[in-house]
Amino acid sequence: MTALSNPGTLLLLALAVIGGVWDLAKRRIPNVLTFSAAAAGLAWNSYSGGWHGAANSAEGLLLGVAILLPFFALGGTGAGDVKMLGAAGAITGWFGVLRILIYFGLFGGVVALAVAITASRFSHVVKNTSYLAGLLARGRVSEAGKMESAGPPLPYGAVIGVGCLLFIWVGAKAG
Repeated sequence: MTALSNPGTLLLLALAVIGGVWDLAKRRIPNVLTFSAAAAGLAWNSYSGGWHGAANSAEGLLLGVAILLPFFALGGTGAGDVKMLGAAGAITGWFGVLRILIYFGLFGGVVALAVAITASRFSHVVKNTSYLAGLLARGRVSEAGKMESAGPPLPYGAVIGVGCLLFIWVGAKAG
């Protein structure tokens, strides 16, 4: 069975492409996409892996949401991004969503750096990031949540989508 003949892979591919393109075009990710993908991921993993598959899928969903929830609480990402990563976790399970996090984190860092440089905001972004890290290290979360962004907002649904595509391409080949 090739990777693209697996229903879970096809579901993740659809989530990545539709969610990413939608976020680029509309700057939001529709609930019908994220909730449907999460439900289908839970159903597929329950069907194909029994109770173990269901548990792995639920753990992936919860971990995907938990990863981005703090960034949402600080205003650094949107709710659609949180739900999209949760749906990806429901499809791939907890270990898969960790790999997607690595891929989209690396890609997102490159994109954020490129945007900061092209917008001539690099030094301001570095200063803001350092200040934010200091606030968070001292437990001053409410102050951190009130900070203004130093750069233009990024469509993180598209970045998460690329992370999912990298997971399909690279993750399926990795041991």
